[in-house]
Amino acid sequence: MKKTTVLLIAVLAAAFFAIMVSSISPVKFLTVSGSSMEPVISEKDVVVVLPASQLETGDIIVYKHEIEGKEFLFTHRIVAIEHGDGEEVKLITKGDNLPAPDNYFVRGSQVIGTVVLIIPFLGSFLRFANSFYGLFLLIIIPATLLIYMEVRKIIRYIK
Repeated sequence: MKKTTVLLIAVLAAAFFAIMVSSISPVKFLTVSGSSMEPVISEKDVVVVLPASQLETGDIIVYKHEIEGKEFLFTHRIVAIEHGDGEEVKLITKGDNLPAPDNYFVRGSQVIGTVVLIIPFLGSFLRFANSFYGLFLLIIIPATLLIYMEVRKIIRYIK
């Protein structure tokens, strides 16, 4: 029981740390959706993203792209860079698992950052933790058990 409790506390502390770092620093921890970057990055992974100081062909970037009025984040590789006449740089991107480059340009201002680290399988855990069952199993049940154990201690102390 103690090992399980310690492991649960360590996982929750790591998740809390990642959320705090992501909210107060330029480092972003992002889950990936879709299979466009497989086998390098899968839906089960979390990517660590830092602001890009210089973009190069071959870099894996995270950028904003609007589809039907909604903004989404994409994680794709830069396959070409076009420099316009005094204009912002235009990037041509492609998912590693896709047959052709994206049919749009990515402007430099749309880039969130460059992927610097891929953490395998953590995305699956985070998706589960954000689900109803994850909330129930990871928060409600442990909290109830902790409250029960503390109430038991108080009752023993009173007797």
